[in-house]
Amino acid sequence: MSNTTSFTQCTNCNGDLTFNPSSQMLDCPFCNSTFTLKGAPVKKETVINEAPQLLIPFAFGKEVFNKSALEWLSQGEFTPADILNSYYPSATKGIYVPLYLWQISYVITSPAGSKADGTMAINIADGQKPWPKELIDFTKSMATVPGHLKAFNAAYTLGFEVQEEEVTDINAFNNKSKEMAKSTVAANNHLPDDKNIVITELGLTKVYAPFWINRYNYKGQNYEVIMSGADVSMMGGTRPADAAALAAVKPSFVPSLFVLMAALIVFTGDIIWVSNHPGNHNSIPEYISMITLLTLIFVVPTMVVITVLRRRSWTSPVVRLKKERELKLSQRLAQKG
Repeated sequence: MSNTTSFTQCTNCNGDLTFNPSSQMLDCPFCNSTFTLKGAPVKKETVINEAPQLLIPFAFGKEVFNKSALEWLSQGEFTPADILNSYYPSATKGIYVPLYLWQISYVITSPAGSKADGTMAINIADGQKPWPKELIDFTKSMATVPGHLKAFNAAYTLGFEVQEEEVTDINAFNNKSKEMAKSTVAANNHLPDDKNIVITELGLTKVYAPFWINRYNYKGQNYEVIMSGADVSMMGGTRPADAAALAAVKPSFVPSLFVLMAALIVFTGDIIWVSNHPGNHNSIPEYISMITLLTLIFVVPTMVVITVLRRRSWTSPVVRLKKERELKLSQRLAQKG
């Protein structure tokens, strides 16, 4: 291992260095030299109030993501059996997305007195490309955990793409964050609204959050798999559904729904007839009411239960198709692994 360095190029061969998430060190892919990170945090220009900058480093490499992505793609009740053929590991890239950690002090005023406290919130820069909600929500909680955050150092970004914000209106950006924070305070304090919440202080810290992403195409449609670069359990994205499986499931509840609708219509019509003829003690409407009521209470739920059991039984075409897909997916996953 070579001496520590704060440069972006190898001191032995001048090759471009890359950050290795597994070792948390810098690697030179040309001469195989390894360097430790060193030096004070590197300042970068920011257009929002000279916000101090933090970073959550990648904790694992591309190969870990690709393995998890293939497993994630092979899951799902309606996942097509040939989905893995459309996924190319070489298309995976690591990116840093800029988020903003707002540290806010506030006061809640009421006739009974006031309460002062503080909270934190995360906002994505105005104009930034949208990312899956579940990963952004995870990043919100992750960014508030001190163990994940490090002072920004350009060495952590070597070999990765860094997305930058495109803030078009700073005042609107600040106001949006205040409104979001007030909503958070109201929810945390079980308040019906945020009318009595006053923001007294607002601090801003820019946080670069890591993501692995792979965009793939399946039968002419674009999909993506995204994972937090700091936690393998946080994965999201989109995947197609098998048309044959969906077609098999779609009509399964139609008979039950038809009987339910028919019983409701007959029962409602019978009730209207009886209410409009209070002096008529015709037994036929009474029998109809009793039959339709029994249908609603017993027959329809029984049909629904039978339908559900059939869908989950070994003889169900849906289950059979699912088992066939699972077998093919497991075989292809083993081949790609």
